[in-house]
Amino acid sequence: MTIQDLFDEADALVPNFYTTEQKLKWFNDLEYKIYMELFTEFYPGELADYEDHEDTAEAPQVNDAYGRDMYLHYLVAQIDFYNDEYSKYNQAITLFNNAFKAFEDYYTRTYHSNREHGWRI
Repeated sequence: MTIQDLFDEADALVPNFYTTEQKLKWFNDLEYKIYMELFTEFYPGELADYEDHEDTAEAPQVNDAYGRDMYLHYLVAQIDFYNDEYSKYNQAITLFNNAFKAFEDYYTRTYHSNREHGWRI
């Protein structure tokens, strides 16, 4: 799965006039959210920033079924939001939140945090 595959699927589901550059901005927003909320807790690293059409041939950070659902629902939600389709947006963002939570649960079960955990009395 590439970033362009996700853009193409979102365009097929919700025909729109948004440019690849705009979709890359939304995509980068989500990549940053995933990185900051999940990945930094488990390992230090750098976040890739996708800036142009050539970058859409790359794979996203989460390149599995969890990622496909997250990215796709997020892109559809952004398209609906900026089209002023708020009831559709609410449905899409709820699907995104469920997909994000499912990935978060999987990721935290599978990998161990770098944080020190302890009891505080």
